[in-house]
Amino acid sequence: MLNKTIVRTFLSLFCLRHGFQRPARFISDNECGYVPVPEQLRELAMTENFERSFAEHAERLLRHERACNEASAQNRRIIFETLSVSRITAVTVSFDGEGDSGQIEEIAVVPEGEDSRLDVLVDAVTARWTDCEIVSERTPLRDVIEQVCYAALAETNGGWENNEGAFGDFRFDVANRTLTLEFNGRYMSTEYSEHSWTEEA
Repeated sequence: MLNKTIVRTFLSLFCLRHGFQRPARFISDNECGYVPVPEQLRELAMTENFERSFAEHAERLLRHERACNEASAQNRRIIFETLSVSRITAVTVSFDGEGDSGQIEEIAVVPEGEDSRLDVLVDAVTARWTDCEIVSERTPLRDVIEQVCYAALAETNGGWENNEGAFGDFRFDVANRTLTLEFNGRYMSTEYSEHSWTEEA
């Protein structure tokens, strides 16, 4: 079963390829959830062998997602090994976002004042989109920490920066080699009430 994100992603790419604007209307004709099928693309999709192209692209998305997860796991190991050698015992990464925009606000280390140790270059890994291969690249440790945190947010709370947004902290415990996410989602609530009176009471 293909999830809604994969379907939407492929259709967006398909629209861009053929010069269409992003379709605003979606057809709910799939048993496992509503799948966006813009009416103006149905005929063209048939001539372009849409079904096969969709399956191929979906498979690539899934392979790339698995490769990204593996790259994140390797980068976590690299982070903990480097922090241990640097004698940093803990790292706290604070993030905040709302209104479709979110970012990492601060990275703090223990002992305090040793932030410069995060500028060391490490052999981090990333997953290429073209062939889903995991490749190594010299990257500042600080950037690798941010990449791992953003990947974890996408995995656990995709769209965390939208609408009212969210905030929280990542905590790297070097001694126990654990990464903990403390997540706070914002939401807007309303409470409705209604009262009526007659002219007598």
